[in-house]
Amino acid sequence: MKILSAVFLSLFLFGCASGTALLSSPAREPIDVAQVKLYTESPESYEVIGVVKAFSEAGINKEQTQKYAEKELKKQAAKIGANGVILGAVDEEQVSYSIPSRGLSGNIETSSGSKTAIAVSGKAIYVAD
Repeated sequence: MKILSAVFLSLFLFGCASGTALLSSPAREPIDVAQVKLYTESPESYEVIGVVKAFSEAGINKEQTQKYAEKELKKQAAKIGANGVILGAVDEEQVSYSIPSRGLSGNIETSSGSKTAIAVSGKAIYVAD
């Protein structure tokens, strides 16, 4: 049972992020996520394709959790053919968790705590070369 609890804990700490994309113009052909660039300021010339959002509870600290969310943001943009994302809001919240496990005495014990969850959003854009 302790092994099962360790598996759930590792999935919680190192699990995946989730995201969505909302189109405001026709999608382009999907591209490789490695081609998507994050912008903190608008580039000189671009076309807005839509809005992308991502959420992550994964990661062992706030910075790593934000990196997972940004990676998911880029993945969502790539799906709709955007080669850039102008970063918008970055929100964080504390999420509580509890993980049950069977102790040495056979009783169910619960480990609990909280961690930071990160939500990011931005404009999915296409920047011509």
